[in-house]
Amino acid sequence: MNRNLGIYWFRAAIQLQFDFHRAIYNLGTVLYGLAEDMSRTGGAVNTKEISPDELYNQAAIYIGTLI
Repeated sequence: MNRNLGIYWFRAAIQLQFDFHRAIYNLGTVLYGLAEDMSRTGGAVNTKEISPDELYNQAAIYIGTLI
């Protein structure tokens, strides 16, 4: 699955059902994986992209809400 498409659909699912725990967790793991990939390749490609640090922060928020 295209990662950006996955992020879109997980966010859409969360908007429809804010306590959809699986979507929240999966969104966090996808964001974390994207941050890892961006860190390995040197970060954001252009200024419109979110930095890896911001993606790590978002991932922690989504995964942390379930703990």
